[in-house]
Amino acid sequence: MLTDGSIQMAKEQLMLLLGVRADPPGSSSCRNVPLTLADTVILGMEVQSSWTGDEVAAFIQRSLTARPGLRVHHFVNDQGTNIQAALRKLGLPWVNDITHIMMNAVRAIFEPDHELSDLCRSIGGLRQQLNLTDWAGLLPPTLRDKDRFLRLFTLVAWFTRMDGYWNQLPNQLREKIAFYRRNRWLILRLQQVHDLVRITGRLLRRSGLSDQSHACWKEQVAHYFTSQRVVTRQAKQFVAGIEKYFMAHQLQYMGSVTGLLCCTEVLESTFGKYKNKGGMRAISSDVLAIALYQQKISVLSVRQAMEAVSMEELNEWRIKHVCHNKYGLRKQLDQELKAPG
Repeated sequence: MLTDGSIQMAKEQLMLLLGVRADPPGSSSCRNVPLTLADTVILGMEVQSSWTGDEVAAFIQRSLTARPGLRVHHFVNDQGTNIQAALRKLGLPWVNDITHIMMNAVRAIFEPDHELSDLCRSIGGLRQQLNLTDWAGLLPPTLRDKDRFLRLFTLVAWFTRMDGYWNQLPNQLREKIAFYRRNRWLILRLQQVHDLVRITGRLLRRSGLSDQSHACWKEQVAHYFTSQRVVTRQAKQFVAGIEKYFMAHQLQYMGSVTGLLCCTEVLESTFGKYKNKGGMRAISSDVLAIALYQQKISVLSVRQAMEAVSMEELNEWRIKHVCHNKYGLRKQLDQELKAPG
């Protein structure tokens, strides 16, 4: 099970619970690929202005009670404190999300790195010089302050692109861009951590946590290290953090044939699709559209839905599970002001 909250505009927060059917041991339907929306089932969604640990626990309990006979193998959690508190209260097992584990490891390694901060400032200065020139296409994408991996992927992609273009650039332009090539040691430690994040993410998103994936990960890391002339301290620190992650969950996956799911990116993708729906960017009863993301819409399916669910039932769900947002309240006030009398 995957659960998390998403906030958009105002204070309304959507809490979504997705289920993934576990394949029985020895099942031939097991796929060594990342999860997609088609692999998930919506088990619950509610909107509130806040979600404490007790409220999340009550939400999970309501969703499970509505499906008697459903057995929970484990949750995947992004280390949110309210969700962890809820799972502790309910006595349910969980696995920490690998993407957040890697993100926190990268932050621990590079947030204190003053050379990286200086490099980002230099790129900001370069943007001011080239932004309105014919060479603006050489600039990297905007370096977001809230980048989950501290701009690691953006910077490494830009270094690689500039190295590929270097011999074709005029000398005057090289002088403006050369600052990034002067600190090859910084580039090396960024590149190595970047490569290890890709190795780890690619494997665990597909295979999950198991004895087999642990052995495969160690083999791939060892092979990568042998390809490097020198291994940086930062690369070793990242590998030590992932090894600690495996050890923390070893008792849960030990001896498991199918392994443990450990990635919530399909949940993040669901939130992303909802937030990019267009129109008013506030969470409202249109969250019900999320249930259609993995459905094929046809005239027959629409007719069956309209016959199975009444407008009265939809309004009852909206009143019970969706809080008022400020945009809805403003619309209601406008209508009252325009009403005669």
